[in-house]
Amino acid sequence: MSGNASRATKSALSLMSPAAEFRRIFENAFSRLPFRTPRGVVARLRREAQFGTPHGPHEPTRCWVYSAYESPFELLFAFYSNFSPDDLICKVVIAQQTMPKGEGASLQFNGNKSVVDDGVHFILRHDGRVTIRSPIRRDELLSRIREYAPQADIALGGIEFPFVCGTTADVGALLDRLFLYSYAIE
Repeated sequence: MSGNASRATKSALSLMSPAAEFRRIFENAFSRLPFRTPRGVVARLRREAQFGTPHGPHEPTRCWVYSAYESPFELLFAFYSNFSPDDLICKVVIAQQTMPKGEGASLQFNGNKSVVDDGVHFILRHDGRVTIRSPIRRDELLSRIREYAPQADIALGGIEFPFVCGTTADVGALLDRLFLYSYAIE
């Protein structure tokens, strides 16, 4: 690539929002599947899921499927244009089980609020706001996690908000933590 083309590419990337740049890096990591992490693998085949709200399901979304080694659960994840095209949505399901459309808990990361540029990498974090039928207070959420998913809380080093899932410096480690965090929230 010539010097001018390289500068033009860098200039175009610098105009992208942190959320859009995070999405580009994340999607690029999964352009060659399977993608192996220290604790799991993203499969070659993608699966369709229909995420929902208390008011009904949204359109079907084509998801990547992450399977944690030695776990009966999978993480379905995709970019989902509920608020912005760079929102990341996740759902933990029993491996290879067909789910009723739009049912079950899901975790949404609003890209414009959840992705932070630290000047070197992009950080994915979650503020702990969760709504099922009504908002759940953060202290209540933490209490429930510690009661029903203590192993995930321990493996994550203790959940505090904002919770840092990881950075684009290590997409595999970020994905492993995202699975555990989504499992704990579920």
